[in-house]
Amino acid sequence: MEEWANHYCFIKKEDGTYEVELDEAWDEGSHYGGGTINVAIPREWFDLSYDEFFERVVTLVAAKHYGFTPDDLKEKEGLKEFFGFE
Repeated sequence: MEEWANHYCFIKKEDGTYEVELDEAWDEGSHYGGGTINVAIPREWFDLSYDEFFERVVTLVAAKHYGFTPDDLKEKEGLKEFFGFE
């Protein structure tokens, strides 16, 4: 089965917690199947180094399965500040 990620994003909620969201899809003939997976990022992960943080984040919501790597993510502009590492 060929599958793909429609989107992969990080969300900061009003209470200051963070989530990771991945919307996955695959062809089911006349329509697409799949769904959206949302998982909270554990608060204790923010005590890790930025590199260690992303080593763990890609284990959530099947991010590695869709080709997302810690090196790709941690280099995205503004992400370090978004997560409060700078």
